[in-house]
Amino acid sequence: MLACGGSDKPEPETPITQLKRRASSDFECPREQVKTKSLDARTKVASGCGQRATYIYICNKCTDVAALVVTGVGLLEECDCTWALDSVRRPR
Repeated sequence: MLACGGSDKPEPETPITQLKRRASSDFECPREQVKTKSLDARTKVASGCGQRATYIYICNKCTDVAALVVTGVGLLEECDCTWALDSVRRPR
């Protein structure tokens, strides 16, 4: 049973919430204190608790099975994406 206003479905994790969780762990810093800034579509700088680091969003390529069934062509799509630390952490 759920409390008032509760939901049994977790919120979907966006790339930015995923990055904040990763940086929070790397910095040993509460997630609420981690701020992000975009350098480009796949590169972000995260900062918090006196630390700063650059992260790159990396994805594998997987076959789009639905497209394969419908068209007979195995199109590739991004999947299994994660943020990789690209720079040495340094004080802000």
